[in-house]
Amino acid sequence: MKLGKRIKHLYHRADYAAGKKIFGNTIGVSNNFKGSLKNAQGGSIIEDDDDARINELRTKQYLVLSDHYDKKLIDTIRTKYNELVENDETSYTSSVVDGTYYSSHISKPHKKIEELSELITDDIKDIVKGYYQGNFQIKHIAAWRNKYVPKEIEAKSELFSNHWHCDNRSTEFLKLFVPLIDLTDDDGPFHIMSQQRTKLVMKMGYGTRDDYNLDDKVINDPNEIKKITGKAGMAYFGNPQLCLHRAGVPTYGHWRDMIDFVFAPSSRPLPDNWFENFQPDDNYYKASNEK
Repeated sequence: MKLGKRIKHLYHRADYAAGKKIFGNTIGVSNNFKGSLKNAQGGSIIEDDDDARINELRTKQYLVLSDHYDKKLIDTIRTKYNELVENDETSYTSSVVDGTYYSSHISKPHKKIEELSELITDDIKDIVKGYYQGNFQIKHIAAWRNKYVPKEIEAKSELFSNHWHCDNRSTEFLKLFVPLIDLTDDDGPFHIMSQQRTKLVMKMGYGTRDDYNLDDKVINDPNEIKKITGKAGMAYFGNPQLCLHRAGVPTYGHWRDMIDFVFAPSSRPLPDNWFENFQPDDNYYKASNEK
């Protein structure tokens, strides 16, 4: 290994270890510090809000909203989504093994499904503004489908980030997920631990996403994991930098259809016409080296 690469490798190892010890997550000191400069997350004093949902989100770093959207809106989005998500001209594939893909993504969904703007309701805006205790912006919008993966391939490849991990980005980013189908155990639901539990797991000796270094009863304690299932029309927030989380893998004949939004703090209010002028920040995904 060349000297420059070796120094960089050693720096990342030290940053990773220090981040676990000081902040209780796996994203390193630098990402925690960058996020702390931009918002009040990651262990700072949390001011109570009149809305209990905001308090829950800021404390746990995740929040589930049941029956949030009108069924007609979800049906309209799903109809357009289904026409786009596996069309070669409007989508691209990922998680490819031996020529077979297990995930597909709509290219620039904001250009093709105008109803996506309606998912950012006044209620959603209030929650996000309360979370940041200030203004926010929308950095990215994605639309994707995860499909069934045969067991022999799942055993060899982590195709959907389905090992316990924290996203390697600044802590400022918050995500909103909107399922377009009913989510059951068979559909590969999202699993997440609270920030408090994540910090405890780090103290108990969590290693890496490839080797947890913990007993299965600890890392997969069902009493400490929120497995997000429910009817279409629900939504859920999560800060994937501050919380250990993982994707589920759909069983045979099942899949998971999702829209997700990425939020970040802003010095200015979100304009009423934000969707008309929306430009995704493609650097959001480039900023992470997660699998």
